Amino acid sequence: MTRLAVLLGVVAFGVVCWAAAAGVRAAYELLISFVVLVALVAGGNWLGGRRTPDAEPHRAPATADDPAATPVGTGGEPEPPTP
Repeated sequence: MTRLAVLLGVVAFGVVCWAAAAGVRAAYELLISFVVLVALVAGGNWLGGRRTPDAEPHRAPATADDPAATPVGTGGEPEPPTP
């Protein structure tokens, strides 16, 4: 599906570039909007730290005062580490 979306995007971009070269005024606005949209999405992914799907996300080490570090159903006491 991603390849199809990229292919359709490239074709649409080519058609809009062709229309802009032919002098269609609305094509200029579409090109500017497309460039700004791509820049915003790419910048958001870059700033957000988007990772590849096959990579394990980084998790901070758990601390004793972290509620997420306490196992559920143990009465609030974390289990001792196993040797």
